[in-house]
Amino acid sequence: MSTISVTVSAVFSDAVRILVFSLLTITDLGNAARRPDRFADAAAELGAGRLSPWLTVGSHAERMTAILAAPLTRDGSWTLLEPLVADMASADRSIAASAGRSAATITARIDRDAIEHDDIPAPELAAAAIGCGAIARESDVWPDVRIDALACATSLAIALGADAPADVLALPKTLATDADPQIAEAARAYADVLAPL
Repeated sequence: MSTISVTVSAVFSDAVRILVFSLLTITDLGNAARRPDRFADAAAELGAGRLSPWLTVGSHAERMTAILAAPLTRDGSWTLLEPLVADMASADRSIAASAGRSAATITARIDRDAIEHDDIPAPELAAAAIGCGAIARESDVWPDVRIDALACATSLAIALGADAPADVLALPKTLATDADPQIAEAARAYADVLAPL
């Protein structure tokens, strides 16, 4: 057997082992979802790194379980913002709405102190803020998802301060005249919050 075949075989074996382990952990998390007293602990134990792949792949139940668990991970929940933003654009309303709520919960906990304490890269948060802003601008996205996306973008803009992207800082003023009155009202409230920046 050639060295290349052995290497490919070893890599494949590791990938299968990791996949099986991940399947077991997402299944355990799903089982814990039936017991609210255990769900938060299971989500924290699973962690953001192992939860991340399940936000965008798997069955509907597995994805929903991962999305609902995202804010409950102990460390690195900010790393889940990119897949959650992608889920907010889903054609499946339950996925999009749940992702919006989870992302809003995560971003509400991020402030300047958290950025410094947890060494969160500002460019990654800026990218998440831009992604949330893009969802908030989409008129064909459900209003509740747009409002959560606006909340995410605003929270991240506040946390980033001077590092916040200009288009994210301008987002509430832009949406204050949105055709949807819910969006316009939320945007006006967020515009007042961002005014000092």
